[in-house]
Amino acid sequence: MKRVLPLLALIIYLFTSSFISSEDRWFCEDQKYSYQLEIYNSRSQIQVQSDFCDYLTLNRKASEDNYIQLYPNVRLIIFSQKKIDKGLETIPQIIYKN
Repeated sequence: MKRVLPLLALIIYLFTSSFISSEDRWFCEDQKYSYQLEIYNSRSQIQVQSDFCDYLTLNRKASEDNYIQLYPNVRLIIFSQKKIDKGLETIPQIIYKN
């Protein structure tokens, strides 16, 4: 019994920590909260290309948000530099819409 409880506690910890960290993991940590992905009519996870963070920087506009259709069911919102300078809100990186 002494060996089962620590093992059970470890399993529960690993399961919950991996679940929580996957929700908080951003594709571009240095640009956290400055963009958002909207996924329509799907619950599948998405992958982004290796140059995604550079793509955000290149397509950021000074005073207006930029809406880019990446895939038929995925839209990227890159928030303007003006909005970022005012202060970023805590938002989810990915939202699912019907």
